[in-house]
Amino acid sequence: MLCCSSLKTSIKAKMKMLPNGCSYSEFNIVPANWNTSRASIKKTWYMEYYFHDPAFKDRYPNGFPVRRKGGINRVKDLDSRQQLMQQLCDLQRDLLENQGYNPITKTMLEAEVPDAEPTLPPAPAPIHYPVDDRTLSTHKYLESLNGLIPDVDTPLIPALWLGLKRKVYAPKAVNDIGSIIRGVEDAARALQLDQLKISELKRRHLVLILEKCAELNPKWSDNRRNMYKAYLSGIIKPLLTLECLENNPTAGIDKVDVVRPPREKPTWEERKKIGDHLKERDYRFWRFVQMFFHSGARETELIEVKDTDVDLENQTVWVTVRKRKGSPVRTRKPIKTIALPIWQEVLQECNAVRAKHPGTPVNLFGRLLKPGILSDRSTIRPDQVGRRWKKYVKGDLGIEKDLYSLKHLNTEEMMDALSKETSIEQAEKEVADIMSHTSEKMLQQVYDQKNAERKNWRAAAVSNPFC
Repeated sequence: MLCCSSLKTSIKAKMKMLPNGCSYSEFNIVPANWNTSRASIKKTWYMEYYFHDPAFKDRYPNGFPVRRKGGINRVKDLDSRQQLMQQLCDLQRDLLENQGYNPITKTMLEAEVPDAEPTLPPAPAPIHYPVDDRTLSTHKYLESLNGLIPDVDTPLIPALWLGLKRKVYAPKAVNDIGSIIRGVEDAARALQLDQLKISELKRRHLVLILEKCAELNPKWSDNRRNMYKAYLSGIIKPLLTLECLENNPTAGIDKVDVVRPPREKPTWEERKKIGDHLKERDYRFWRFVQMFFHSGARETELIEVKDTDVDLENQTVWVTVRKRKGSPVRTRKPIKTIALPIWQEVLQECNAVRAKHPGTPVNLFGRLLKPGILSDRSTIRPDQVGRRWKKYVKGDLGIEKDLYSLKHLNTEEMMDALSKETSIEQAEKEVADIMSHTSEKMLQQVYDQKNAERKNWRAAAVSNPFC
């Protein structure tokens, strides 16, 4: 205790004399940053000083070392612990300066007194987190957590939910992460780690949980593992900000290299079959597919479009991009001339709805893909688009191509057309902007599967003779 010689020298130089002839050093508080927001409640807090009594100078030539904790380390709230530390220091100073307390003899005006400690506040009531019985959607369950703040003692699974609540993701991503947390919960429970405090979460725990997920989930793959790791890393970051744990345990967990086969796209014959079949079976869905194919937007972005977002005269539409990091971004996309008649038709139907609800924006795609008002709960859920594609295209026609492959298809065809009028690099910039990408990298590596072929043909056309 207080054995550092440099500390002793510093403290002895700052002694304060008392009326009874004794003296004491300035208080040394550990941690040194105890009164800042960066102070850690995981460390042991205490205050210490040296007390000099001339009657005991032979026995304690360097002063009698005093250390007080006062029970403050039982308090797990930073603000409360800081208040108690201040009370402890004030109490010790009052005992020494005003009441003649001698920590060597433990006397105060000739009366025996026990070591004084500040009165502790009552222990906080345990927090009861709503049970996720999986009858609620991810969004509804997150609403049940309103007002709850995670701390070092929050169990693993509630902490992950509260981390998700503090992040901004697109609605579809929120649903995906909710499924991931539930998968992690199943694995953690099987490993008896579901009640682990978030502050005790280590990398090895996550590695074991991911391995158990692979055993429990028949759809597990290397790509799914990478997705689990990436999303867990994201929802743990708000917990780091709140000092629920010291570091992100996902760091150091390697990403598995995944070789992704090129996405299969409908052939021209299949496109003709799909178009004819959808136009006959579900005209509004056919209309949506046409608009999606030509827009360069994601399904979720197109579903959110309102009539006030559309400018038919200038052939543009505003969409809200939610996939980028940070807050959603509004961006303007062109409406292709080939698709303009369909947009005009949908806007005419929107005008009919608006006539019944003056001054209220109309969603282009509500229930049954009809224009509707958000307040009427008439907007369609994004998953209903995929269900229709599965029913009409994969089910009726047996064509095992995804709806999203149309975005890849349109990208390639736009690149083919624009690269004939300008350089490939300039075409990439224009198409990436239409797709709301911040760079051409995603287009080159994912969406434009003919990118390498196109550049190879350009290189093959170079005529540079050897001699």
